[in-house]
Amino acid sequence: MICDKEELMLIVRKQVRNASNGISDLTAIDHEGNIVLIEIKRDRKDIEGRKEAFEFQAIRYAASYA
Repeated sequence: MICDKEELMLIVRKQVRNASNGISDLTAIDHEGNIVLIEIKRDRKDIEGRKEAFEFQAIRYAASYA
């Protein structure tokens, strides 16, 4: 589990493939039952070297699970 006691999340799976064939690093469920997708980036180079901003990657993944 990650976060503090008020915002507990349970990691339920890693490396989940979505409908657009992308892979989110971690999938969790928060204390209200919402699905949470977690993307882990290695370092600043990994973030800066991408074709698109990593926020858009997360949005695309979330949309494909919706």
